[in-house]
Amino acid sequence: MEKLRAEVDALEPAECERACRQRGLVADGGAQACAKRLLDLTTYIRGEAASRSTAVHNAEVDTVSSLIGY
Repeated sequence: MEKLRAEVDALEPAECERACRQRGLVADGGAQACAKRLLDLTTYIRGEAASRSTAVHNAEVDTVSSLIGY
């Protein structure tokens, strides 16, 4: 997360606002507001990916367990 924050903070204000628009986020409020939105979006996406991975893993464990009789 710190690495991502450093990358976002290194963006020029116009680049940061453009990055927000490219991802479908509101670009109002200046570069700081856009930086926060970008960080929030990335955190959300990473959380969703982790949740899906856990759900898939749990389903696979259940399948294997049922096959071996646990």
